[in-house]
Order: sequence, then C-alpha cells, then structure tokens
Amino acid sequence: MHPLLYSSCTSFLVIGGSQTASMVPRQPTMGQRRQKWIDKVIDTLSEHHAVLTLREGGRRALGEDDAKKLSALRTKLEILLNPDEEDTVTLLRAID
Repeated sequence: MHPLLYSSCTSFLVIGGSQTASMVPRQPTMGQRRQKWIDKVIDTLSEHHAVLTLREGGRRALGEDDAKKLSALRTKLEILLNPDEEDTVTLLRAID
C-alpha cells in the first residue's frame, strides 16, 4: 500500500472512530450513581422533616394528605436504605 494512501486511511479511521465514540452515551460512573442515591436520600429526609416541622411547629394540624405523605416518604427511605444496617433501623424507629 502506498504510504500516502495508508496515512489517509489511518486518519479516516481515527477521526471516524472518535466521532462514533463521542456519539455513544457514557455510562454513569459508580461515584455518580452513588451521589445520585445520596441526593435521593437527602431529598427524602428533607421532605419528611419539612412536613413534620410544619405540623410540630403548630402552624397546622396533620391532615390526611400529610399522613399519607409521611408514610410514603418513610417507605421510600426504607427502600433506599439497607434495612439490615443498625443506622437504618435506628432512623426508621425514630421516624415512627
């Protein structure tokens, strides 16, 4: 193969390969997935606390919608966290 033709083919493959690779969506890293999980746990705890704070602060009585919301948030925490860990058990007991 002529050196110039070889060089052109190699350049085409490298350029084409990099374009193809950049079009394929990257999988999230373990750290990114863990951070997303941590964010969900924090958001859920924050929302649960906000509902309780409004009720305990005397601003309003706990209504049926609030009770359902608290129950749903507790269930979400139970799903997100490891039920076999002592910290999780302690947290869920405190919520109850």
